[in-house]
Amino acid sequence: GVVAAAVVLGIGAAAVLAEDPPAEEAGATTAETAAPTTDETTGATTEATDTEAPSVRVSVPAGKVRGSIQATAEASDPSGVTSVAFSAQGPGGSVDLGEDTEAPFVATWDTTTVPDGEYAIVATATDGAGNEGESDPATVLVDNTPPTVTLATPESTETGSLLSAEAEDGGSGVESVRFELAGDSGTPEWQELETVDSPGDGGSYEATFDTSGSAEGTYLVRAVAVDAVGNEAISNVQRIVIIN
Repeated sequence: GVVAAAVVLGIGAAAVLAEDPPAEEAGATTAETAAPTTDETTGATTEATDTEAPSVRVSVPAGKVRGSIQATAEASDPSGVTSVAFSAQGPGGSVDLGEDTEAPFVATWDTTTVPDGEYAIVATATDGAGNEGESDPATVLVDNTPPTVTLATPESTETGSLLSAEAEDGGSGVESVRFELAGDSGTPEWQELETVDSPGDGGSYEATFDTSGSAEGTYLVRAVAVDAVGNEAISNVQRIVIIN
């Protein structure tokens, strides 16, 4: 009887041991993200090393500029961006535009300190692990030189005078020529007669001064040339005598 009981108990124990392990609880998942490395000997945990360079993009306010401008950069990195350095390369050589350590990343550049010409601006971002990433260049044309403009002697017409001016600009180009009029007494108070956006067939900028409604007397005329970035140049002054 004792032996038989032992056999029965042994069979029951075997049955319990042979049962399937309990199923995983609902919602349990298997991690697929790489975990930090653990040293099997010491048990120390080492974080994964960041070897990826930051992403950075630089932008400028316009393609043609003068005076002080701001270059801006957008940068990102998993380790965080610690700084962005700006530089420009052009006729003045390599120019350091400064560094910014906080977003938004900005550099102010006084372009009057360099020769006119085309410059490539680059932003270099540094992340928390010391990796550096360089942007594609943003190209700007620096033009701090005013145009040249000369007003010819006015020509008489049936209704007044034909004004003609020669204007040139070797940088951003002439945007317009503004003809102005003032009385020939005391301090001239210049008033706009007409603004011409493009030269005529002969290459000169021309405007007509209709004198039929003006009082007799001597008048002063001049031309003001403006280039594409806003530099202005004033011509020589000519006189017109109106006799009705």
